[in-house]
Amino acid sequence: MDSTNVWKQAEKAATGAAQKTISLTLLREFEIPLPTLEEQRRIVTKIEGCHHEIIRLETAITANSERIKQTVDAIWNDEAK
Repeated sequence: MDSTNVWKQAEKAATGAAQKTISLTLLREFEIPLPTLEEQRRIVTKIEGCHHEIIRLETAITANSERIKQTVDAIWNDEAK
């Protein structure tokens, strides 16, 4: 929606002075550019790869947090003796 093409359509369709508005009827007629199907598939593949990386990092963070907690607990228990 945030493309030059859509903004031009919005400027053309907008009415009013202080606060411009666009009717729902005109908004429904807007042409929204979409990437090709090949590009959409490439985007999905990239997003899925990022999602898998996020899961991997979350797992590593959780494991490292647990190790840090165990280390801190061990230090406190050692100092308490």
